[in-house]
Amino acid sequence: MTADPMPTNGRRLSRRGKFTGVPVPTATGSAFGEPGDIVEVVGRHVALAPHGDHQLRGDCPFCGSTAPAFIVRPDHGTFHCLSCGEGGNAARFAAAIDR
Repeated sequence: MTADPMPTNGRRLSRRGKFTGVPVPTATGSAFGEPGDIVEVVGRHVALAPHGDHQLRGDCPFCGSTAPAFIVRPDHGTFHCLSCGEGGNAARFAAAIDR
């Protein structure tokens, strides 16, 4: 009979059996629901226009760039500004816009 393996405390083991320090994901999604919800959250503050098949563009609410450098990717649930570098998911956008 073998002993129970050592508890991982939410960390992954590498191939050699050592802890990597990377937490094991326990749940999917965010507090704002599905990744597609980012369009709803960002759309309250930014006028978004389709750009290509899988992204939307608009003016950045953080740096005030008037070039359409603010990108929203609904499939990934993320946003990113090419001018100021601000980016993240719907929760991060909501927190940053309230600052």
